[in-house]
Amino acid sequence: MKNSKIYIGIAVVILIAIGIWFFKAPKEAPLEQLEVKEGTFTLFVAAGGTIQPENKITITAPIAGRIDQILVEEGGAVRKGQIIAWMSSTDRAALMDSARAKGGEQIEDWQNVYKPTPIISPAKGTIISKNIVVGQTVTQQTSLFDLSDRLIVMADVDETDLGKISLGQKAEVRVDSYPNLIVETKVERIAHQSVVKNSINTYEVLLLAESLPAEFRAGLTAAIKFEYINKDKAVLLPTWVAEGRENFTQEVSIAGTDKKKEQRSVKFGLSNGEWVEVLEGLKPGENILIKKQNVFSENTPSTPFGVRVRGGRR
Repeated sequence: MKNSKIYIGIAVVILIAIGIWFFKAPKEAPLEQLEVKEGTFTLFVAAGGTIQPENKITITAPIAGRIDQILVEEGGAVRKGQIIAWMSSTDRAALMDSARAKGGEQIEDWQNVYKPTPIISPAKGTIISKNIVVGQTVTQQTSLFDLSDRLIVMADVDETDLGKISLGQKAEVRVDSYPNLIVETKVERIAHQSVVKNSINTYEVLLLAESLPAEFRAGLTAAIKFEYINKDKAVLLPTWVAEGRENFTQEVSIAGTDKKKEQRSVKFGLSNGEWVEVLEGLKPGENILIKKQNVFSENTPSTPFGVRVRGGRR
């Protein structure tokens, strides 16, 4: 009788354990269909850079003396040979000061006899900085103006991305000051010598636009996106399906017309953050079966497919 009670107790414990397991065991996630899309797949390489003059000329004083008149301002366009300022030599400045002190007709006489010296633009371009004011004393080493022939975009490309950049490649440029202003450019030159910036080995890539907006200024920080891949009629799935992986092969269930499932090996390629490209195994319009994701559930399957992954990287 005592043994019977023991057996009954054991049986009760087993039944309770089975019941707990039944209610607590993870349930198989229901399947849902996801359509394979066809579209344009674009991949970019991101880099930083600056707006700067392609060639900058520093205009200095031809002689020592004093600035009498300035004829241009920053941002002004000038032509080669244009007079952009007038100055007096040290001797002329002293004579003019003496004549003004005495008054009378001597000032006009000295002005006719002792002409001021012109400061001439050596090239066509834009004045990007004016470093003087009227009345300032200057020497032949004084920087009067900075002249730019044209503004360009200089990108700093990480050495790991250099193989993805080529001459003529398209690139989008934005500046922080005008985030809604997008400028289309092309790669004009790729440096052969690297430059270390912030402990990173980079290569300078010169970008040219047909015309830069008037809002752009030398020294502005630029965000650049190089168009690395642009495929029409690419086979695509949402990038979350790949869970951050690229270049991997996956066994995938395909929804059939007769409600039967077909297992197929699918090769995935690169992701651009929105879409992952399907290289082999699927066609546009087909539907794959994935386990319905519930981000609040502790039993969410490890992958949308719930099956083994071969190869690939995160």
